[in-house]
Amino acid sequence: MNNMDDPFSRDLKRIEVARRMVSHQVRTQTIVDYTNLTRNRLATLRRRWSVAEESRRRGPPPRTIGVLLRTPQARSEAAAIVSLCIAFDALPNYVHSKMETRSRLLTIDRLCEAFEAFHACVPHSTVEFEELLLLASELEAGDLVELSNCHSCKGVILSLTEEVPKHLCIQCERRGSTAPGAYAPIAEDT
Repeated sequence: MNNMDDPFSRDLKRIEVARRMVSHQVRTQTIVDYTNLTRNRLATLRRRWSVAEESRRRGPPPRTIGVLLRTPQARSEAAAIVSLCIAFDALPNYVHSKMETRSRLLTIDRLCEAFEAFHACVPHSTVEFEELLLLASELEAGDLVELSNCHSCKGVILSLTEEVPKHLCIQCERRGSTAPGAYAPIAEDT
């Protein structure tokens, strides 16, 4: 019997995922949508966990990934977090192995793991968990954003599908790389 087939185990998993999402300041409606907990039950859990009302985000969740693609730094961070999501098997479309049909709860749990790992490596990042959820859904749809590799260093880069791809990450652009393995020329002393 699968552990998630047991109603008690499934309920415990929902509560654990909700706790992780609350710690990432995810809005109530998003937590309800992914965990199937009621708003009242989530409010009760927040009281038990002593979550301060001031720490909760209010208002609508992000609806556009423009913030993640606006600056080269933001694009680099978005590409890095997507790479971690792939490594943590949180984006089923980007995993090369045969994927099982998975629940939204398992997917969100793996996204939490990737998000936590990313913030352990880049603690001053401004990427929010709900922005990661939006980015993951946009990548899955494939209409707006796509993953590719830098032609120079083979690093992962994000680009909008309707723009002409640059094929270089920001670090290689700064170095002036133009071809695979190319490095900026060194001036010779004469």
